[in-house]
Amino acid sequence: MEKATKTDILAKLKYLDLDLDNVPSCLSSFNAINFNVSRFNNDKDHKVFKYVPIDKIEILLTPNLRSENIKKKYSEAIPLAKYLNPKDDEEEDIERYNTLLRMVTSVSVSDVENISSMQMKLEKTEPFKVKYAKDHLWQIYYSEATDRYFMLVCTKESTFSEFFYLIKKKIEIEKKNEKEMPKIYVPINYLNFSETFLNINEIIDIENYLWILTKNWCLVFEVYNKDEELSVQIVGDTFVHSTVKSSYKIKITTRRRSC
Repeated sequence: MEKATKTDILAKLKYLDLDLDNVPSCLSSFNAINFNVSRFNNDKDHKVFKYVPIDKIEILLTPNLRSENIKKKYSEAIPLAKYLNPKDDEEEDIERYNTLLRMVTSVSVSDVENISSMQMKLEKTEPFKVKYAKDHLWQIYYSEATDRYFMLVCTKESTFSEFFYLIKKKIEIEKKNEKEMPKIYVPINYLNFSETFLNINEIIDIENYLWILTKNWCLVFEVYNKDEELSVQIVGDTFVHSTVKSSYKIKITTRRRSC
């Protein structure tokens, strides 16, 4: 390994507070995930957002691109710990360890800091438009069978800021031994709408009605706040004058039922 590369890796590991010779238990332990890749009613778009406790997010790495089929990505995924504790006589372990070092080399500290700043803002208030820039990079899923979330890190990508942000936060929380577990605001991939307030047909009708009214497609999300309270949020743009557009947001927090 070249000296410059080694220096860069050591600097970034120090920033992450990650000691590869003494891996913290929050990264070396793993709770089994039983994820059923079956039928979904909202395709693969990020339509459900939650504030998720950091300690409930497991981390899996898969030798794929994000664009690969979810079944392939999940079937080839293994826990992060397998990349952190290589055995000298295991060629596969050494290869994984080198993959992790390559990922460390490629990460941008400023990008991780930007994510941290954004999450600090989101602790106080959810964003007006629900989505935020590059939310597709949050490859987080939910296993209903085990009531666990997991991040699926695609090692063939070139961007890993969200992954290393989560690692840094997990280490920080373990060292501080915080009584109240911090949460992060993230989209959950392939999570079905609960249909608590609006069912799928009603959502489709609203999308069509608003398109007729505004001539722009709206986006419909289910959003859970930090207290796990659900709301349906509809956001979009409409023309107010000639070519001038204005954003709107509709927030539904209950379902009115007829007598």
